Amino acid sequence: MNKRIIPIVIVAVLIAVLSVSAINSNNESAVEIAESSLHEFLGAKDRDVTFKGTEDLYFTKHYIFTSKDGSMFRVDGNLKDVVSALFAENYDDGNTLDVLITMDEAEEYARKYIEYASGGKKRELSIIEKSLKDHGAFKDYYFIFCEVSNDVMLFNRVIIKINPSNGDVMSYNSINSPLNVSLNPKISIEKAEEIAVAQYKDISGAKCNSKLIVDYPNGKDQKLIWFITVTGEPKDMITQGGDVTIDAMDGTVYTVNGFK
Repeated sequence: MNKRIIPIVIVAVLIAVLSVSAINSNNESAVEIAESSLHEFLGAKDRDVTFKGTEDLYFTKHYIFTSKDGSMFRVDGNLKDVVSALFAENYDDGNTLDVLITMDEAEEYARKYIEYASGGKKRELSIIEKSLKDHGAFKDYYFIFCEVSNDVMLFNRVIIKINPSNGDVMSYNSINSPLNVSLNPKISIEKAEEIAVAQYKDISGAKCNSKLIVDYPNGKDQKLIWFITVTGEPKDMITQGGDVTIDAMDGTVYTVNGFK
């Protein structure tokens, strides 16, 4: 599988303690509402969780909770959606080392959990990476799903790890940003590929693999982007070309990454 299809954002948790004021008529604080949403999500109202603070991630606030066993959870700024869950109990030594379920079975477990975590809503998701990873002390089935609309890969994605012994979810991270750009490019695929090939001097026999994606190339503004892999004839036994990202509306070149 080509793992270079699309830039992958690695989920990171930064904890910062912050007080939050009351926000509703019942004088429940945002923290209390977020905690109630988390308990409902976990299906265990008596699970002991502790509020650790808030963070700004993917352009919205998240409320961070931990439990005594080392698990960690994030509730989105709307105080309803749990967008990140790390279940420490499913990393227990010895409980992940035996691979007793197949990759296909793990994918089915992952998709069912994503539907559950999304409140039963169906999300059109394509797998852009899947593998069985051996970390020494534990193993996991690792999946990255990307949401697709009109054949365009959106910024929204889910990263999920499945216990290969029993199908339990080890961790779940979801990015679900609202779409605020048109999915109809002004720069044609032919023009975009011409721009991409021009980034590599003296390349010959160039062929392009092009996809439309939604991303944040400057870290702030959502853009529709042509993600183009240019492959040329080898020189000195080295394949020529690389990946180019181009604004699908005005042709701006954002990144040029040659093959290594």
